[in-house]
Amino acid sequence: MQSDCERIHANLEAIGIRASGTAIGLFQLLKELRDAGVLGHDAIGRIREAIITDLAASRPRSQTLAEYQTRVRERMDTLLPLDQEPVGTAATQH
Repeated sequence: MQSDCERIHANLEAIGIRASGTAIGLFQLLKELRDAGVLGHDAIGRIREAIITDLAASRPRSQTLAEYQTRVRERMDTLLPLDQEPVGTAATQH
């Protein structure tokens, strides 16, 4: 069974992010900022789309833009889900 670190590394490799140490730091930073309420859903979505757009510019020629973007979005969902509630939101405070 893969550890979280191994799973994240595999997902980063699959979408074409090679500087995995830097990328892991970026994704952790985004999670922390989201959980602290500094970045909202929309901001995280814009950051994800910027990453997807940049990666798609160097996609393999064997894949269409739409196919590649769909595949990257699916991988990004495992790295930084948009629908996850930040820690300390109303859903967790009763």
